[in-house]
Amino acid sequence: MADAFTSVPVKPTLSSYWWVARNPPANPTTSFRGKTVLISGANVGLGFEAVMKFAALGASNLILGVCSLPKEEQAKVIIEARTGCSAHVIQLIELDMTSYQSVENFIQQVNKRFTVVHAAVLNIRVFQQFYKLSLEGWKMLIQVNIISTAYLRILLLPKLCETGLFISRAAHLEIVASCVQGDVNVKDVCDLSSILQKINNLKNFRIGSQYSISKLLVMTILGRTTEEGSRTLVTGTLLGPEAHGGFWTHDRIAMPAILVVTDEGKKLGTQCWKEILDLL
Repeated sequence: MADAFTSVPVKPTLSSYWWVARNPPANPTTSFRGKTVLISGANVGLGFEAVMKFAALGASNLILGVCSLPKEEQAKVIIEARTGCSAHVIQLIELDMTSYQSVENFIQQVNKRFTVVHAAVLNIRVFQQFYKLSLEGWKMLIQVNIISTAYLRILLLPKLCETGLFISRAAHLEIVASCVQGDVNVKDVCDLSSILQKINNLKNFRIGSQYSISKLLVMTILGRTTEEGSRTLVTGTLLGPEAHGGFWTHDRIAMPAILVVTDEGKKLGTQCWKEILDLL
């Protein structure tokens, strides 16, 4: 599918920063009336602004996966006040991406409370400044950005497929990634025994490269306000089959990082995906 994408470079340059700041994506105007949208990581930043837009565009149900219910309650009140959406529209469900059990509980609640999910935006991500392991034994950055995001995606697929059959068109699954995936050097991830164990090792912990690697493996909008950046999260849920597997940025379906689409990159991707499935 990647061969059909545009050749927009995913690796940011100084000139691309200049262009991005002066060419924000289009503001979505399509109605979401009657739609149920799930968003993780929605209390601040891009996620918060995206929820504001979905609410303003009339979404009937907004499912917010939240780590802290008190913080998200505050965000819920602000969104309702600013958009005028009804109190029942925004539904909060606890989601701690550092815990497999929490991810499973979240999906159980979604399946129990909602018949359909038209779109899911997986936006929870962390930038790790210090080496710290999750309860599952992985660096927090790797746990949240890669493993738990993959697990959440896997568990969401049955509900999204069920929705697709019910509404006679495909539901949307969107994973928020970053242009820094283009900064990854193959030597930082290549390991015949285990890619995940290599980047989980303390001696390989480097803040900048680790964040880039995590975004490469899950495949921020740079130089824009959070409101402008959130437009991409919303419009991404309106794309058709032509966007499957693509990197939606600057209102275009861009070619993912070179390491994603080359033969070497595909081999590494297959190995990493197998390692994740073996874990789960």
